Amino acid sequence: MKIKIQHKLIIFIFILIVLLITASTIFQTDQYADFDKAIQNPNKSFQIIANIDKSKEIIINNDSISFNAIDKLGKSIPVIHYGKISPEFKKTDKVVLNGYFSNNKFFAKKLLLKCPTKYTTPQKNMK
Repeated sequence: MKIKIQHKLIIFIFILIVLLITASTIFQTDQYADFDKAIQNPNKSFQIIANIDKSKEIIINNDSISFNAIDKLGKSIPVIHYGKISPEFKKTDKVVLNGYFSNNKFFAKKLLLKCPTKYTTPQKNMK
């Protein structure tokens, strides 16, 4: 009898943990948005798919990068990211910015790059 109750208790606790993890993930998930939504909600975290504005200066330092990005609506905003910069950054046009808007800039906590080689067709060896 005690074994059945312990089994049910373990299953109940497991289901409760799964539900709590799922709920916390849902409520903490960043939202895909555009720059206007980020501007209207300063210091709130968003994910924004954007193009790198290659016509503006891109400044790469040892531990940071600053550049302008253009969202899906065509709005251009300065972006700052502190952290390691991928060498692929200069080869890509699109990024997913994960961060927040503050002081007229978007602070990207994470930069996700579109891998340029992933979307090109490989050259066949012709012999």
